Amino acid sequence: MKIMLQSTDPFARQKNSFEPLITSERILLGTLGIAAAVGTILPILWPNQIKEVKLIENIAGLSFGSCFTVECFRRQRKEKTYQSIDEANYQIVKEGLRNTFVYEKAAQEISSKRELAAYVNSLPVEERGRWMQQYGLQGLVKLPQLQQAVIEQPTQQPALKGSFNPSQSSFEQISDDLAVAIDYTWIDAPFVNSSKAVFGPKGSGKSVYLAYEAIAFLTHFPNGELRIGDKHFDEDESVWLPGVPADILLNQYVAKKPEQILKMFRRAKQLLDHRIENGIKSKHPECVPFKLICDEFEGFVMGLTDTEKAEVMNIIAQTQDEGRKYLINITLGMHSLKKERIGVDSSVLFQMDVLCLGSALADPNTKFPADFEAKRLLQEQMELQRTLKKSQGFACVVRKLGEMAKVEVIPFLDLSKFSFDVESPESSEVTQHDNPNPYQIIRTWISQLGRNPTDSELIQAWQQVTGVSLTHEALVLLKNNLELTDANENEVTWSTITGNFRLPDKWREEDLQKAIASRLIQYGYKAELEVKCNGGFVDIVTDFDGGTIIEIKKYLTRDTIYQAAGQLHLYGIGNEYKLLAIGFLPSNEGDQAQARTTASMVAQDQRIGCLFIE
Repeated sequence: MKIMLQSTDPFARQKNSFEPLITSERILLGTLGIAAAVGTILPILWPNQIKEVKLIENIAGLSFGSCFTVECFRRQRKEKTYQSIDEANYQIVKEGLRNTFVYEKAAQEISSKRELAAYVNSLPVEERGRWMQQYGLQGLVKLPQLQQAVIEQPTQQPALKGSFNPSQSSFEQISDDLAVAIDYTWIDAPFVNSSKAVFGPKGSGKSVYLAYEAIAFLTHFPNGELRIGDKHFDEDESVWLPGVPADILLNQYVAKKPEQILKMFRRAKQLLDHRIENGIKSKHPECVPFKLICDEFEGFVMGLTDTEKAEVMNIIAQTQDEGRKYLINITLGMHSLKKERIGVDSSVLFQMDVLCLGSALADPNTKFPADFEAKRLLQEQMELQRTLKKSQGFACVVRKLGEMAKVEVIPFLDLSKFSFDVESPESSEVTQHDNPNPYQIIRTWISQLGRNPTDSELIQAWQQVTGVSLTHEALVLLKNNLELTDANENEVTWSTITGNFRLPDKWREEDLQKAIASRLIQYGYKAELEVKCNGGFVDIVTDFDGGTIIEIKKYLTRDTIYQAAGQLHLYGIGNEYKLLAIGFLPSNEGDQAQARTTASMVAQDQRIGCLFIE
């Protein structure tokens, strides 16, 4: 039986009483106004009338005008009273509709939960606890219960020899038997090597998790490049890479000065630009995973100048747009997600995976996306935490990109069980004595050469010294270590092609299309406009970047990105061209967030990319 919400309206009767009276008085007022106007205008329209008639018309117009004025003053209060009654009646009706909507929504949620609970009750008993915790079905799902034995009081208590079973299970064993199975498989290799924001208050386990992620990254990707920024690094209390001596940590992995951490962010951008320009995506043999973990991000940002802050924010934004396809990712550890503290725009931040630890969701001033139900998630997190033993881990909230936020369990992380084997200093000294440092040999050779070597000369010299052939990416790393400037300072990139356009004041999409084509031709590349392809017309086809099909949009919004992706899929059939959508970033912050999120989802197809013109 459906229960209807009813509400009484005390102003409806008063409105019904006032309305006919007000209407009749308005008609009277209008009649007086028309009569006054007619009496005043007639002598002007027909000036040849008899003077007596004109006098009568003027007197009538003046009389009706006076009555109209008096009636206006008299009715002002009545009109205000009526408008107040009408507004009160409107607010009550509006509130009644809102209550009805709340009721219908709540009834629908209750019905959905009951249907879901009925389905969960049909599953095997051992699975029910997990789904009950995940979807908040407490009280609706039937769980196995301990059968409590009922010991009846005997009518007589004869002296009997007591006996008991010493092997009976303990309460702790009972708890273990009834414990809900925990699924830890969500912490997989793709999650470890993804950009994410890890935030939580002090003591929430944030630094321990980040240390675990560093270990997991090198475990999943032994050849990967790991960089760690930790402004509060302490040699005695460090949990980074157990077993690695502090001097090696500080030399190869960990930076604690702001200028050193800034170099790590620049390193991420350098690698990303190189891989984009050369098409070195995730399946390319030279595409080695790169991970930058920056703990205490707020403290690091506070030590930068405004220009350096802007540079870091741009690097983070670019990494979220393009990094996944090129295995370059940044993890930020912070105490808050507020832009005024960390400087990262929310439209960028929520393109990353988000991991909330401890009571992070309890801060009412933190703004989350619309699909992030912080209150419900916090309640589920607290309920799950109460059921967990310390050995099982602790509850957290995880939002992976493209998925809904949900409560998961991070396993208990005992970092003392992890250890990396590192050669002792003595053995390193012997090795260096027996095998001179190849970097020093190359530096000596360059100083004797008297100029910077060409790439081919450097590759040949390295092979002679080490016996190892350099890949292109390894060559870039070697030149960076040797602090050699790139001979081709005028190398053309997409940033070069799309930078500093001069467009008309009232520019159209065609103007942007022609500007990009002209810039490509200016730098010596072919660019054809409106090329017929697979039943459609491609905006631009160019041989730049190994061959690219370009779809131009005035602004890359959520809708235009989906539209461009559909067009590019069609144009890409039967060829191996890269597919790229280019357009300006919307000015509205909310539209920017949607656009960047949509671009990241579309970019999961490694052949398609979106290029925002800032």
